[in-house]
Amino acid sequence: MDSSGTLRQRRKSEAKGTSSGTEAGAEAVSSSTQSLQQSARQRKNLLISWRTAFFFLLISRSISAAVNIIHDCDETFNYWEPLHYLLHESGFQTWEYSSAFALRSYLYLVLHALVALPVTLIFGNGIGKLNAFYAVRLALGALSAASEASLLVAVAAALDKATQTPGSASSRGDRVSSSSAASTSSSGTKDESDIKKEKEKEKEKAVPAGIGERVGVCGLLLLCFCSGNFLSSTTFLPSTFSMYAITWATSLAIQGRPAAAVAAAAAGVLLGWPFAGLAALPLVLHGMFTGAFIPVLASGAATTVLVSAVSLCFDRVYYGRWTSSILNLVLYNVFGGGDGAGSTLYGVEGPLFYLRNALNNFNLALPLALLLPLLLPMVCLASPPFRAMKGKSESGRSGKGGRGFVGWKAVVALLLLPVFIWVGFMSLQPHKEERFLYPIYALIPVAAAITITLIPYLIPTSLQGPPDQPSVVFSAAKWVRPVVLGLIIALSYARSTALLHFYSAPMRILQHLPPVDAANEEVTTVCYGVEWHRFPSSFLLPSPLHHAAFIDDGFKGLLPIPFDSEAGGTESAPTYFNDKNQATPEQFVGDFLCDYLVELDNSRHVSMTGERGSILEGAHAMRGHDKDKWEVVASLPFVDSQRSPALYRAFFVPNLSERLVKYGSYALLRRKQEESSIPEVEGWEKLSGYVEGEVAAENETAADEKEGGHSDGKEATSEAQA
Repeated sequence: MDSSGTLRQRRKSEAKGTSSGTEAGAEAVSSSTQSLQQSARQRKNLLISWRTAFFFLLISRSISAAVNIIHDCDETFNYWEPLHYLLHESGFQTWEYSSAFALRSYLYLVLHALVALPVTLIFGNGIGKLNAFYAVRLALGALSAASEASLLVAVAAALDKATQTPGSASSRGDRVSSSSAASTSSSGTKDESDIKKEKEKEKEKAVPAGIGERVGVCGLLLLCFCSGNFLSSTTFLPSTFSMYAITWATSLAIQGRPAAAVAAAAAGVLLGWPFAGLAALPLVLHGMFTGAFIPVLASGAATTVLVSAVSLCFDRVYYGRWTSSILNLVLYNVFGGGDGAGSTLYGVEGPLFYLRNALNNFNLALPLALLLPLLLPMVCLASPPFRAMKGKSESGRSGKGGRGFVGWKAVVALLLLPVFIWVGFMSLQPHKEERFLYPIYALIPVAAAITITLIPYLIPTSLQGPPDQPSVVFSAAKWVRPVVLGLIIALSYARSTALLHFYSAPMRILQHLPPVDAANEEVTTVCYGVEWHRFPSSFLLPSPLHHAAFIDDGFKGLLPIPFDSEAGGTESAPTYFNDKNQATPEQFVGDFLCDYLVELDNSRHVSMTGERGSILEGAHAMRGHDKDKWEVVASLPFVDSQRSPALYRAFFVPNLSERLVKYGSYALLRRKQEESSIPEVEGWEKLSGYVEGEVAAENETAADEKEGGHSDGKEATSEAQA
């Protein structure tokens, strides 16, 4: 009896010990799981939110809206001027807006008029014009900020999801919990030291935490400061509108919503620039080959039909006939207008043009973005934990499995394939302009942000040290990130400052126009000669009684001509327009009709009296040198590109740029009051004929006086193309 009782007591004691060991192990596992889950929640909270990204991007884009210049005369004459005509019944018409050619979409203009019209109605035709100009810019900036914030948040969340491998913080808790519980149930006890060792092993296998949040912060800084994004975001151009659409579509594709992504891309490129659809091609293919073939096809087709039909109706209303501006634009550029020359009539550039411009606008961010596909394999080779990153979406089919984020391979492909395809294709085209690259501008800084984030992990794992005590080499590699980021921001600031400081005079000079007496209702004519391509917009003229006009300074190409309301306005098809870029007499007025004149004096032109410039002979006669006829109202500095070092006028370097850059005088001239006999002529044709003859005679006289010098407009042409 005693032996049996002792045996029962011993068994109870062992059972009690086993139970207490199990409870202790379970408590340790529970504590570890809670700690890891809390860490995962903290990581999620550290990911940049859409509101935060939008807030900071909106500040940057609002500054851009306020200080940005007009970078391309196409923005002025093909978009601001027709919009001004829709609102105020005055403005320049280009040949593309002639009903005979109908290359430009009025639907695109009307969308912007929805912003400008209420501002004009509230503030009137005076200050209301200027307010409407900046209201449209601010709306464009808000669209840019919203689309870029969506892309940034989507990329950060997708990378964070991809790094949640079996060894990562958010999933380690489940692994530790399940394995520990299994071990505890089998062995009965598990020491805290064993659990700690297991956690250390899991950490060694884990992808480093915080990749997504670092990409988010780094990408936000680059998007805010990179010159390309800062300056392009508020330009009134179809290529900019396509940039918003492709940026938004990419964010939707990364979120695993391919049908919505294709719909956004299709709407954006059709409303904006149809050729940008090539940059959206990777989005379409990704959606179609990841299990969403039918939804993607249906979404793209439905959006294309809807937008094309609406555009067709607006073209019918404004052009006065059934025509499709989308189709006309594609046919003109594919088959070529102007006897097959097409866009080459407006200049050609070499194959490296876009790379040079992109380097100016993104500096180090461009090569960092382009090197990302090479960097990732190197990182995976040096740091084996990165091989465990999820290359595919959780469902394996982003379109079929709901709205799960795509894997990191798809993120990189969706960011960079449009860049490589678009830059490569556009570089093969003979006619090149910087704005043609805008559709993929937002993708470059985000890809560069991923590269910068991964730089430390090029160090082999064996040299990195433990996570809580990184080696000196790994710590030094981490410091490379803020150094590179700071250098990109500094160069971007220098680039943006140079453009805004050296080239802002054309935007500011019209502020010095004195007010007119509205009671007299006399039109004040502000004339441009060689500087026609820098005319900012009729929105910047102070009142409806101020009109702009062009005088003949030797330019041989076709210039815009004011809309003629009596001939039908937007429905008119003036016979003087052509698609061969050939000048017509109707585009000029005689300088005796000018009340004011805007002229750039670089002190290297030939004056009206035949005196030689101090540097070299220019392409046209300087009317401002004739002090008997003209007086200076205001004069602003404007960089003289021929006499200034390229580096210091492309990037503003304190002290050095101020000393080395040479300036010309961007002047607003006023005609002096004098008695003049203007011949009485009837009709525009007689007046233009008289002006043409007088200007020709004047040019011939000036040519004789300056020993064979002549005006051929090449300087104006090259500057406009640049």
